[in-house]
Amino acid sequence: MGVAGLTADASSMVNLMRLTAQRHLSVYDEDMPVEQLCKRLCDVKQGYTQYGGASFYSHSLFRLLDIL
Repeated sequence: MGVAGLTADASSMVNLMRLTAQRHLSVYDEDMPVEQLCKRLCDVKQGYTQYGGASFYSHSLFRLLDIL
């Protein structure tokens, strides 16, 4: 996976996406569609931009599929 920026932010984002995919699997008994996982990632990152003073994830994930 290519990471640019703060590695700690990237690591926490990867862990969040892994947990999200695992929750989906346990609830629906099927893999989470990649498009849905990407949308969730974007929703989380965009949420941090709406609130002043909140730390946001300052990295880029080049290969989202590598976290699954």
